Amino acid sequence: MADVHELARNWLLWDTNPTTKAEVQALVDANDEAGLRKIMTPRIAFGTSGLRARMEAGFARMNELVIRQATQGLCRYLEAHAPSLRTHGVVIGYDGRHNSQTFARIAAAVFVSQGVRVALFSRVMATPFVPFAVRTRGFAIGIVVTASHNPKEDNGYKVYWGNGAAIIPPHDGGIAAAIDANLAPWADVPSPDEMPGHPLVSDPMEEITQAYMTEITDDLCHARELNAEPAFPIVYTAMHGVGYRFVQRAFDCFGLTQPVPTVLQVEPDPDFPTVVFPNPEEGKGALKLAMETADAAHSRLILATDPDADRLAVAEKQADGSWTIFNGNELGVIFGARAWTQFRKSHPDVPADRCTFITTAVSSQMLGAFAASVGARFQTTLTGFKWMGNCAISEIAAGRTPIFAYEEAIGFMVGNVAFDKDGIRTAAFVAEYAIELWRAGRRLSDELHALYLRLGNFVIETRYFFCYDKAVMAAIFDRVRGGSRDAVAYPTTLGGEPVLRVRDQTTGFDSGEADRRTRLPITPDDQMISLWTASGLATIRGSGTEPKLKYYVEAFGAPGEPRDVITAKQK
Repeated sequence: MADVHELARNWLLWDTNPTTKAEVQALVDANDEAGLRKIMTPRIAFGTSGLRARMEAGFARMNELVIRQATQGLCRYLEAHAPSLRTHGVVIGYDGRHNSQTFARIAAAVFVSQGVRVALFSRVMATPFVPFAVRTRGFAIGIVVTASHNPKEDNGYKVYWGNGAAIIPPHDGGIAAAIDANLAPWADVPSPDEMPGHPLVSDPMEEITQAYMTEITDDLCHARELNAEPAFPIVYTAMHGVGYRFVQRAFDCFGLTQPVPTVLQVEPDPDFPTVVFPNPEEGKGALKLAMETADAAHSRLILATDPDADRLAVAEKQADGSWTIFNGNELGVIFGARAWTQFRKSHPDVPADRCTFITTAVSSQMLGAFAASVGARFQTTLTGFKWMGNCAISEIAAGRTPIFAYEEAIGFMVGNVAFDKDGIRTAAFVAEYAIELWRAGRRLSDELHALYLRLGNFVIETRYFFCYDKAVMAAIFDRVRGGSRDAVAYPTTLGGEPVLRVRDQTTGFDSGEADRRTRLPITPDDQMISLWTASGLATIRGSGTEPKLKYYVEAFGAPGEPRDVITAKQK
């Protein structure tokens, strides 16, 4: 166990921020060992694409010293593994949270101290613009300071590799080791305040924004002239995040009438004052103001991005006046089918088996059924767009075309503009689709129903429980294994049906493979078990970014089998 007093001494020696330094000094003066241990240990792990934690003093938290240490380690790792570091430099963006701009400038200052050129966005930026910049401009890496839809107390540090996708092994482990080897602050690092205007620092804001808008228009806009015709108003909320001006610009590029803003939520506000959780996936609670705005504007469609604008929620008013808030799996198959239709119109000669749909192991199996129905390939990855983005890149390298990727947590990648989820381009994509449906007297819900008739009903439930103790989390999963990782006895029935296959990503076991080894990357530090029956799939996993135990239970049936029968089976 780490000596918490030594950690505190190092903190007081290295920290230059008077506020966080005073926080630690107060705990030292009070001899509060428990308080020190809480903020100092374990050291924040370089995990799911980077770092994410509560903002306060300590090596277990997000703060200026931790950002500096992380960037020092990242810089040393890149010097050894990214030849383009010296020629192309790095790109850094940030969201509208407390301290995000400061953290971004600290990261820039560390790179500048080593003679590395930095493209530092001058204002808050939607997360997808950074992987887009990496892909199109050849930066060695991209960094985004964001905690996505986490509570206001949190912040994060997300890293994209030079291929434009979020980092995966072995880079994450290599970067973590380099951070541990570079904890003492380097000398001669300029002040973060000197970054704007520094000779090694440029502002890519307008260049990247314009290039992004041009590419999404060329790739995804199919009816610009029709989009300009009068239609129903579309309501938009940024959930107090950064998305509004970028959604406005995307709508303009698509020829769409500007969305009606949810006034109290469209400007960045790090305190997220109108919502308990700044996550549009939370449903009616998060979308309450947007629904009120839509009712007043006589709108039938709400689009909502999360605070860093990489996720998109959609709600649609039905003929009876009620609102349907689509979940991520429903939107995934609707968007996937639409993406396929539009791709075939513009690329009729590309063989279907050279096209790929991608989703995660915890998302609905319905996208796979759709892919099979059109003769396309279907790939399943571990949870998270870092895996799907890298999968899409591998498909392109093999001469295939990724059509669409999604995860159930309302993350969507339409086309290959950027190898990550993107609420901006998806908002324009679905707005164009919804208006086309409106002209035909249809809704998104009608398209979903038509897909159920064609492919069969898929009913999935996703829930979570908070679990703050990793030891408790591990014990829960070992109980599913029958007691331990060593003497496993997985469940043999599920919902009264025999279990036909078990996949344990933590141990690498997969009874569905001839050698009993999973084909997905083994994740010994993350818990995840899946169980299949003839008519369903259940997965439990520990979240990589939040203290949650999540479960996903799906039942499916043949076309024509009543939905209520499938729903009863799922329950």
